Amino acid sequence: MWNTKGVPLKIVLLVIGMLFLVSQLGSVQFWRRVDDATTPGKEHAGLTRREAVAAAVAKVEGYFDRHGYAGGHLSLVRAAPIDGQVQWWCKGCKHWQVELRRREERFCLAVTEDFSAFSSGCSRWHTRAIRPPATLVAAARPGHVQRPAGRGGLVLQRRIGRTADLYVLDVTTGRLRRLTRTERHESSPVWSPDRRRLAFTVNPGASELDVYTMRADGGDVVRVTSSAGPDQEPTWLPDGRLAYSSVRDGIGSIYVDDKRVLKKTSSVEWSPSGKAIAFSAALEFGFDVWLTDAKTRKRWNLTAALHEDAYNPRWSPDGTRIAFATAQAVYVMRADGSARRRVVTQPHDLALSWSPDGTRVAWVGNTERNFGIHVTNVTSGRTVRLTSHEGDHAPDWR
Repeated sequence: MWNTKGVPLKIVLLVIGMLFLVSQLGSVQFWRRVDDATTPGKEHAGLTRREAVAAAVAKVEGYFDRHGYAGGHLSLVRAAPIDGQVQWWCKGCKHWQVELRRREERFCLAVTEDFSAFSSGCSRWHTRAIRPPATLVAAARPGHVQRPAGRGGLVLQRRIGRTADLYVLDVTTGRLRRLTRTERHESSPVWSPDRRRLAFTVNPGASELDVYTMRADGGDVVRVTSSAGPDQEPTWLPDGRLAYSSVRDGIGSIYVDDKRVLKKTSSVEWSPSGKAIAFSAALEFGFDVWLTDAKTRKRWNLTAALHEDAYNPRWSPDGTRIAFATAQAVYVMRADGSARRRVVTQPHDLALSWSPDGTRVAWVGNTERNFGIHVTNVTSGRTVRLTSHEGDHAPDWR
């Protein structure tokens, strides 16, 4: 394809891309040098707001002076204390987040008592969350509840040695039924809406990953994807179509029917009605749980005020609540992001699944003391351990 002057379009696009990259180098260098000048490990509470702002101004202006940037007055946009749980080096302490403006540029720093300034310190500081419209939240609920035809149960992957196989656990009796017995690594199993089939990821070796489906009894195995890029983490739409995560185009995205529907996204799940989508993505500063209209793709940040990265949102069966995980806890909130509560504070992986009746959440312990699958009642907080095998992961409960 050629432009009107005979210059290849690919060359034109390459030049434009290079110019954009060069335009960003200044800010990239700024943040790298600010981060390199820190001394983590000794921070604790004690700075006043005035001291924090002065330290942030000195850090930014000092950089400008040292590197020959034109001077200019820095104005304060906002400053607020934040607990140190968002920084691994500052557990339980407090430091200040300060956002400064210089002409049209903004600089967001976290300032500690020894006046170190971290550009990543404001990664969990967003503007006030804007609630999604009530019509979309209501539309996420299923129109009517259909009783699935299959037997269901809690499907999981169990790793023994170098590979994993898939099993179904009867939560009531504790009986474990094995579905696969292969030399491949099979993971991330999820029930279809009618419980007749399972989708899962297969790793035959090296870095290759593809999505497969099979009947609930382990038969009729069908390969769904065969692209060069890794395809994994399948999830079903309420209408029976299959979505999955892929980096086949160099960007982590969600595909349905081999077409990309969401970019820079992971951990996606459609609401029971199919009209709303919950997903985790780093679209602003850190990972948040987002709600998007499945038709218009307009989105709302549900965890903007949470000072932790948020992953793996999962809809309750009635579409009124969303569970999600952070490195510190498992939370449940209303579908509009309000009424957020911690329900699990034990060490855990990020995998979650609701019970069919919407009263409990299944999760995975990841320490020697709590290996295995657990379920927690979201009202009482009572937790029951279902399995204790170190290799049990990725529960899906239907």
